[in-house]
Amino acid sequence: MLRQINIAGPVPPFAQPLHPPPASRACTTTRPVGYAAPMGEIDRLVPSGIIEQWVFHLRRQRSRAADTIWLIDQGFTMHDGKNGVPTQDATARYRQEQQTVIDEVTELLKLYDRINLGKDIPVADEPPR
Repeated sequence: MLRQINIAGPVPPFAQPLHPPPASRACTTTRPVGYAAPMGEIDRLVPSGIIEQWVFHLRRQRSRAADTIWLIDQGFTMHDGKNGVPTQDATARYRQEQQTVIDEVTELLKLYDRINLGKDIPVADEPPR
């Protein structure tokens, strides 16, 4: 099964002509030969197996972040350092980064379920806070 993904964004500089076409090179098409068409929305089909791999990766990433938070809650610390010498405690910052990973991945998985199942369902494997 293939899924369609819409990718939209601004026109990159390399896709825009550097100079307008000379008047002597009049052309019957809507754009001159050799000039790229402005980029708009691009439709691409992504195999469902690739989507499933992404979802598997996201669940694994969320699980690792939850494990890291559990270790920090058990008393482990993270330190910034140089050459193996700790310089400052980074535990609070690192814990917040991992909590952000959990929150963002959970939202992506809810979106995935909503697209595939057509409704909002609770994420069963959501780690506790």
